Amino acid sequence: MTREEAGRRAELMQHYADGGEVEIKRIGYNWRALNAPEFDWDHYDYRKAQPAPAEPTYRPYANADEAIADGLDWVRDNGERLNRVKSFSDDAVILDGPMPYDHENTHTFARLFATHTKYDNTPCGIKEAK
Repeated sequence: MTREEAGRRAELMQHYADGGEVEIKRIGYNWRALNAPEFDWDHYDYRKAQPAPAEPTYRPYANADEAIADGLDWVRDNGERLNRVKSFSDDAVILDGPMPYDHENTHTFARLFATHTKYDNTPCGIKEAK
């Protein structure tokens, strides 16, 4: 073991002793969380736990142009029923599909965002830049 390796290992063990999370990896496998490391340096590699990637954030469409540019054509309601987008107005979308209720099938973009997803189960809105 080189002094550099010893320093890295000591730093990692101190991180764990201070309450930090450690991940383990065996050659040919993915990194995974480890509750109680034994630090078997001959067979495994260890690292400080990596933060999970941030989930993307979305916002409702601001207008029909954004929804059209995003390719909004089919949506799923919370009951998983598919609805085809029939048409757009400036601030709403009109759906054509199975609806068990006797009301207009028009949704503002904010309501669509809250109650539906796109066909691929992503939110009905625009992914925001980080």
